[in-house]
Amino acid sequence: MSNRLVINHEGTHGFFSYCSVALIQIVKYIIDNKFGPDDIDMSKIFTTFKKIDNDDISKIFFKINPMIKINIDSELDNFTKDNQFINYNFINYTVILPIINKYFNLSDEIINIVNTIEKKYKINYNNTCCIFYRGTDKSTETNIPTYEDVYNIVNLKYKNMNYLLQSDEIEFFTYFTEKLSNCIIFKDEIKTISKKSKGSINHNINDASTRLLYIKNFLAIVLIMSKCKYIVCNAGNISLWISYFRGNSNNMSIFLNDKFLDFEKNIILNINSEIIIDTMKKTRFFEINKDIYPNNFFGDGEHYSLFVTIANQLYNKKIIEIGTNQGHSALAFSFNSIENKNKIYTYDINNNLIKNISNKSTFNFSTENLLDIKYRNKIEIKEHILSADIIFIDIDPHTGILEFKMYEWLKNNNFTGIIIFDDIYMGKKGHSYEHRAEDGHFMYINLWKKIPESEKICISHLGHASGTGIVNFNFNNKINVGF
Repeated sequence: MSNRLVINHEGTHGFFSYCSVALIQIVKYIIDNKFGPDDIDMSKIFTTFKKIDNDDISKIFFKINPMIKINIDSELDNFTKDNQFINYNFINYTVILPIINKYFNLSDEIINIVNTIEKKYKINYNNTCCIFYRGTDKSTETNIPTYEDVYNIVNLKYKNMNYLLQSDEIEFFTYFTEKLSNCIIFKDEIKTISKKSKGSINHNINDASTRLLYIKNFLAIVLIMSKCKYIVCNAGNISLWISYFRGNSNNMSIFLNDKFLDFEKNIILNINSEIIIDTMKKTRFFEINKDIYPNNFFGDGEHYSLFVTIANQLYNKKIIEIGTNQGHSALAFSFNSIENKNKIYTYDINNNLIKNISNKSTFNFSTENLLDIKYRNKIEIKEHILSADIIFIDIDPHTGILEFKMYEWLKNNNFTGIIIFDDIYMGKKGHSYEHRAEDGHFMYINLWKKIPESEKICISHLGHASGTGIVNFNFNNKINVGF
């Protein structure tokens, strides 16, 4: 083969450290040559797991899939550096997954190990939460959580499930088997050491053949962890590759920068008024769109600044708006969407869009009625709605009845994203949520009051004076509800 790449990362390292370096060098090759290598020599990596230094043992783990084509994308530059300690929500998986699937396609031997383990432990992924804790020497690279930190997240968010436990520390298994039932532990397939030991597991195994056997099992286990419904872990190369094999960071709670990040919800939950003010100053959104927004709505009880701030932080996400009206919210959500690769779809049964607003935005407008249950139960429409990361609902009339039906439909269909409801305190006697107790506040009575507190947060202080609320069916039930 003519297009040959030699990967270089000599010395003893962890398996997924080798993989990350190999990925970086492959990406650099693609950027420099405008095409991918046909053949890769990995004889100068995976030294930790082989007896003879110059052996290329990579084919034990991976095989190249020649059928996958690599597209050259400017964002490949983001994968020419160490990404194990970045916010995984900002990883453009669409760009990197073809490279992962082509060059890190698991070998038949590893897939056979996966199948054997799945059968042996009868793993039901749809009801399994993986708890992966990389301890021992990882604490020399970054701060890692305590066992209690991890348990608190699991206990608050992922109760009554099967728990796949995986760690390099013996003490981890002792702690969590005392706290949790229905635990899955790969006792025969992995090795553990005490947290007091020096170095990693690899440093505590003297024989290269044993290390090779261990890492084949562990590679299979990483794929298994990636397939679990929920994952709780701490940042590092292994967790990064769990997300690569998973294809996204959805339903992953990852300890990074001294706290657990819930990537589907963290963007919104961490926004405050200072972030909004700073974003609006930097983006000059209202100055750019002064013909659409006659006034600077920030501080005027409107929510457009909040939506611009959310959009500015999201990456490669899908937003659906139900209730376009004149298009103000859709334009705010579509801010920076080309650069951030976000997709915005907005629906209204009437076309009341402001003249020329389409020239300023990248949103997709349609007059289809997503509130019609027959229409939204069509397979392709249902898949479209449920694959959204954020659904914003702001419809007339504000009775709360259709809104609650939509809420129930999303819940019954296991929607995993964020729902944003506008006007949650609106009614006949005023817009402000200060009037919510008065008669006629249909949205509060028919919608917001009926949603369990464990699923909702009021963010009206950042959004609309008539009330802005966010709903997610996997919220931590100790989050304070702001009303």
